[in-house]
Amino acid sequence: MSSQILKGHPTKMDIDIVGRVRNSPGFLSKPLMPLFEAVVNSIHSIEDLSDETKSKGKINIHIKRDEQEKLIENDEPASIVGFIIEDNGIGFDENNYKSFQTSDTTWKESRGAKGIGRFSWLKAFDRVHINSVFKEKDEYVERDFDFILTSTGVTNPNRKSAKGKSRKTIVELISFKRKYMDKCPKRASTIAMKIIEHCLVYFLSPKCPKINLVDGTEQYFLNDIFREQIQYGSTITNFDIDGNRFDIISLQLYSSEEQNHLITFCAHHREVKTEKLSTYIPELKKKIDDDNGSFIWLYYVSGSYLDDRVNADRTEFELVDNFDDDSLLEMTGEISYKQIKTQTIDKIKTELTPFLEAANKEKLSKIKTHIEDISPQFRHLVKYEDKLKQISYTTDPDKLDIELYRMARDITIEIKQQGQSLLLKKPADLTELPEYKERLKRFMTGINDIGQSNLVEHVIHRKLILDIFKQALEIGQGGSYELESTIHNIIFPRNYTSDDVSYEQQNLWIIDERLTYHKYLASDKTVLESNNKEKPDLLICFDNPMVYTESSTDIGSIVIIELKRPGRRDYSAKDNPISQINNYIAKIKQGQAITKTGRPITVGDTTQFYAYIICDLVPQLRAYAEDEYDFTSTPDKRGYFNFHSKHHSYIEIISYEKLLVDSEKRNRVLFEVLNLK
Repeated sequence: MSSQILKGHPTKMDIDIVGRVRNSPGFLSKPLMPLFEAVVNSIHSIEDLSDETKSKGKINIHIKRDEQEKLIENDEPASIVGFIIEDNGIGFDENNYKSFQTSDTTWKESRGAKGIGRFSWLKAFDRVHINSVFKEKDEYVERDFDFILTSTGVTNPNRKSAKGKSRKTIVELISFKRKYMDKCPKRASTIAMKIIEHCLVYFLSPKCPKINLVDGTEQYFLNDIFREQIQYGSTITNFDIDGNRFDIISLQLYSSEEQNHLITFCAHHREVKTEKLSTYIPELKKKIDDDNGSFIWLYYVSGSYLDDRVNADRTEFELVDNFDDDSLLEMTGEISYKQIKTQTIDKIKTELTPFLEAANKEKLSKIKTHIEDISPQFRHLVKYEDKLKQISYTTDPDKLDIELYRMARDITIEIKQQGQSLLLKKPADLTELPEYKERLKRFMTGINDIGQSNLVEHVIHRKLILDIFKQALEIGQGGSYELESTIHNIIFPRNYTSDDVSYEQQNLWIIDERLTYHKYLASDKTVLESNNKEKPDLLICFDNPMVYTESSTDIGSIVIIELKRPGRRDYSAKDNPISQINNYIAKIKQGQAITKTGRPITVGDTTQFYAYIICDLVPQLRAYAEDEYDFTSTPDKRGYFNFHSKHHSYIEIISYEKLLVDSEKRNRVLFEVLNLK
């Protein structure tokens, strides 16, 4: 069978409006988008008039509010249910009407129109009613129709003579859909400013039509608002990327509800993508004051490159976002969004140099004062002024510390990378030695700064812990002392072993610095097989320094720490801490001690036992120590000690006062160096 080519008249492809609207993306973040589309259409309609008529162009925008809500006395305005946009432009003549009925029309392509803006009307509103009086040859004609969500869209079309009427087009957006209505700003002043910001380039033109916003009895003359609140101090600059020109319009916006300085990337004179400037310039966190009041900066970036790459819905640019591969960009001739944004920010920083220099000077002064008075661990960062300028200043000291910590972390990573580079790129001969020494010198300076910072942080941590420990020893607001568990958790978390707790979480140094370097520690854990209620507060095992064979499992020494509640006085002959310690030692020597995994803690004949009893030295306990157990008092009378030769045990009784004072003395020189009073 031979193939046969069918010939005939071409047929028009039908467009299902319901499917077209359903498949178009939403714009909840820009609920006024349908209004913007209608206003821009009105501007275009006026631009199509003759020059003489164009100068009289006028657009009135009416806000329609919920009548029931109006009856309720409330500080908040009633919800917006619709808009009416009137203009005296060219109207819905045959060309424009045909274009309206054609999806994705190219009729206004030169102006950046995508032919789909009207679909946003049906995305956010139940229906749209359009009435237009336009001039056809020497007569005026009136066209009236509804635009609703049906397969064809246009319904109830009507065309008739409009003798005696003047040119006017009314677009009524009816019944705001709830999810968009809830996101829409309610105040007319806010809507007025949003329209100006969206249509900024049109307002900059001397040929901009008069645009008024009407809300009941209130009127907002947008051209006047633009001149009074925005146009003051406007400047225009530009930059070039690979032969593509980008223009930046900078404006100062006064008396606005908007609190953030903004940068907006535009296409065809309309905003597409807006970002906070403070993201890139931390100094622009709040409004700026001058002789005219408080204002924010608005920057608008435009260019034909952006015009050509805006998506159909004008919500995003179809640009290369992956900036990691520069060679790929060069090969394709494409420009990334990041490139455009980076150059824009650089231009803005140049323009704002006087302001930024003053702001940075003030910010640096405040940060340095914070470091000197509150956070000396970050003292090594003071020399990195350029990096300090990049962090976000805040009056909250905790949040500022977080910013400084991030900066310190980044610098640490950089310095460590320098160290790796030094190891990998050693000098090949003597000619490279001077340059290598200079790099080594810079590296050593940085690594020493890091070491000093870590030491300062460590010292501050100790001062804080001792302050907390001191407070825990005092009588609380309820008239009683803290529980033993509170003291216990400060020194070492209860119910854990050394396998579970990091170095930073333990504060054994309060008792003795050497306790930190142990082999195994059990905190309030059952270690005696015979009685699971017998749990030393802390049991610490150390290796035997005299045994060098890996096969030996003997423990070199064991430390037992027993803590008692501050202020405790009720000790009996049987239930006193000295008796408890001796009982623990005896059972451990008998082989009854086990680790958390059930393995025996093996001790030998040479295993030494050390014990610390930490408590308040009440008279009853002093009597036990001196009369029954023959302990010797320390010279300061704040403790006792005893050596039991048969058990190879040395026991100290330390009062809380002595423990705190001795620990503060050991660390005092470090506290004084940092002025930690």
